[in-house]
Amino acid sequence: MVSIKKLFGSKRGSESELWAADTILFWVLYGVAVGFAAIYFVLTVYHIGSQQAIVHQDLEEFFLAQRFSKSPYCFSYYKDGVALPDLIDSDKFNQQRIESCYGVNDGKIPAFRLTLKTKEPWQETIKTKNWNDNIGPGQGIAPKSVAVYKNFRVHNGELSIEVQNPQ
Repeated sequence: MVSIKKLFGSKRGSESELWAADTILFWVLYGVAVGFAAIYFVLTVYHIGSQQAIVHQDLEEFFLAQRFSKSPYCFSYYKDGVALPDLIDSDKFNQQRIESCYGVNDGKIPAFRLTLKTKEPWQETIKTKNWNDNIGPGQGIAPKSVAVYKNFRVHNGELSIEVQNPQ
């Protein structure tokens, strides 16, 4: 036969059933700490994610300006059938070329004025058809260091790009 002590446990066993009263403060503090950590994590992820969705104001102008130094149809130098980005061919840096690589059909796209300088005393400035000289200079994109292919040699140069937004 089974004894009553084995069925219901000893008197000492009934005392161990009160463990929750001894550790309730620990679990409350643990829950509060985990809650704060979860809130911090959610807010951090929200902040990072919302910053990725912001389209900065000058992003369109930046990408349009990239075509002047990187596109094979604009001013990039060709060697062995390959367009080399950030290597400007000085023979291509002219008014006819900018009109062919940046076609202006209406006044709703930004206008550009480009100035190419080399360390040697050489400078050339060209602008798109929709550039308005009466408005004055537009906002500038930071000058970019480029290499310039001129007279069968490569020179260090700087490409400055100014932008006029349509009114």
